[in-house]
Amino acid sequence: MTPRRRSGSVRRTTTHDSFRPHGIRGDIQLVGTGRDLLTGSDGEPKVLDAARLEARIDYLGGRRILAIETGPTRTALTELVGCAAAGGYRAALDAALPGERERGRVLYQLLDDIPSTILVNGYAMAVGLPPTEHLEIRRQASLKRSQADVCAGWRIGGSMLRSVGETGLPELRRGPSASEPLVTDDPLAWHALPPLPPGSMRRARRIDAWRVDGGVVGIEAFFRDTFVSDDETEEIVHEYTVVASVDPGTLQFLAIRADVGPLPSSDCGDAALSATRLSGLSLSDLRAHVSTNFKGPTTCTHLNDVLRGLQDLPALLACM
Repeated sequence: MTPRRRSGSVRRTTTHDSFRPHGIRGDIQLVGTGRDLLTGSDGEPKVLDAARLEARIDYLGGRRILAIETGPTRTALTELVGCAAAGGYRAALDAALPGERERGRVLYQLLDDIPSTILVNGYAMAVGLPPTEHLEIRRQASLKRSQADVCAGWRIGGSMLRSVGETGLPELRRGPSASEPLVTDDPLAWHALPPLPPGSMRRARRIDAWRVDGGVVGIEAFFRDTFVSDDETEEIVHEYTVVASVDPGTLQFLAIRADVGPLPSSDCGDAALSATRLSGLSLSDLRAHVSTNFKGPTTCTHLNDVLRGLQDLPALLACM
């Protein structure tokens, strides 16, 4: 359950909701929203930043971006139309919006998270396609054979690749229901979270930062992917919580760990230990560091994104 906001803290929440209004094989309609909220020492809230994006993605056509709009408006994003929300996307994003990453605002977090949000939508297709229509899933599974050891879940000898070898399809372990909802009795714990229809997915992120004894900054970053089944049950696909402490002067991690929640493969949780490799490192240019150095069977694509997003902490800390 989402913890109560602490006095003298700042909280960023973002969500990416994926819809398929034209069926499981149709385009993905992606809606991203986010907010930075300061809770003063007197408990009074103040919205520091907010953003929204809407995009249309041709998932089966190479994950191409067909349309994208944001608020605040960034007209240069039209340069991303036709690009794939996959490898190369983030370089194209930075070329279209130079300097946006360094600002550490909500909008960049929403844009940066598009590729992995679309990637995880393969879960919706795996669940939503009837057994007689698995051709696209089989095509994707065959591609995964060439991605052995790309992450802990796809490590050589692991359950995912064994399943591909035995059945032609990756292991599909259905997640538990989200029995602990994100929303609490605090109406400002999150930005507005509309209900999701069957077949949709949600990527939810929360970053809390607050001062602890000696001026050290405490950090908690929560991440969850969910899928809504036909009976309206919200299933957890991925979940991690990263807990860290940061020196406010040097912006170095004093300690950091990742706690594992439900994950799609029994091997995925092995990647949690990778978070400890950031201990002693600086928050500056964290996205580039993780993208360059966190690869292979000891890591997780989705945990990496949680770690990369911590680069925005200096912008949040400056508001405290």
